[in-house]
This record gives sequence, C-alpha cells and structure tokens, in this order.
Amino acid sequence: NISGYGFVKHRPAKRGSHGASAKQLLIQMRMTMAGNFIANYKNLACHYYGKRRGLKSPYNQAMKNIMDHFVLNYDTNSIVPNYHEIGITKGNLLGIYGPSVAVANPYEVTLSWMNTGNVPADRGADLLQVVMSVDQSFATYYVENAAERQDLTVTVVTPPEFSGKQVHVWMAFVDPVQKIACNSVYMGEVAVL
Repeated sequence: NISGYGFVKHRPAKRGSHGASAKQLLIQMRMTMAGNFIANYKNLACHYYGKRRGLKSPYNQAMKNIMDHFVLNYDTNSIVPNYHEIGITKGNLLGIYGPSVAVANPYEVTLSWMNTGNVPADRGADLLQVVMSVDQSFATYYVENAAERQDLTVTVVTPPEFSGKQVHVWMAFVDPVQKIACNSVYMGEVAVL
C-alpha cells in the first residue's frame, strides 16, 4: 500500500531462453543513463521538481522528463540527449531574468542574472542551484546553494576533468523555507578552459 493505493505483486512468466533484443537493451540502457544523469542532484529533484500528484512523485516526474529527452535512435543503436529540453527543477517561484554564462578562466564558469527591480525583498535570499554535464557523458556535476539571488553573479569552479570539454549548464533558484523552486533555465553549452 503506497499513499492509499494497493498493489498486487506477481512475477511475469519467463519467456524462454533467448536474450533481450537490441531494442530492449537500448531501452534498458536509457534507464541506466537517466539514473546516472540524475544521481548527483537526486535530492534536488526529490524536493523541487513539481508537486506530488497521486503516485507521481517529484523524483518520478524528473526521471520521466530525462527519459523523454534521451531520444532512442534504433537505426544507430544509440541514445541522443536533447539537453536543452531537460529540466532540473520545476515550480512557480519567481524565475531567472536575463541569465548569462561565460568562461574566462581555467576550471571556472561564471553565471550572472539581472535584478528586474520587481524582486520582492524576501526573494533576495533564494538560493542558486547549478547543474553541469559534459557533452555525451550522461553524468552531472551539482553545485548546491552556489549563491543568493541578490548576488547577481557567481563563479563556479568545475572539476579538472571538465577542462577542454563542452559542458551543458542549468541554473535554478529555490526557496528552502517554503520548499518551492522556479523552472530551471538551460544556459547552453560552453567550452571550459
């Protein structure tokens, strides 16, 4: 019994001695890659990717979003991620206005955003969450509480293995007191020095 829903457990009948087909293996690989992708920011997704609706937890919704955008190509037997479609957080907190990303120094990514002048005083303490992924790596690097909204800029130090690679960057603000987040913003792909 989960959240008032009852389930009957039974094992499916064995289908014979032949192994999984190429399509089945590719689908299994997508599930594994999605799990690897979300692993580092799982706690963020569990709390800040929408609201629970029935059996759909925030984590399940985040995993569905990732798997929907890890596109299967059966012809080449490969998985093609649509990074710009993947969301890291989802909510109705005040969004990010005028975000930008720049790389000027080795192992550093600088993120900035604008103050619209309409930001309520209590929103200045919202915390910035940053997620990065090396192109085609299916793994992420998560920087928790990198800055406050009122700071307007932050420089994030990247791991040494990011040097010389194309890195996808997302950012989002969360309010840890009210447990709400804004919709994350995909900042694009940058070349880390």
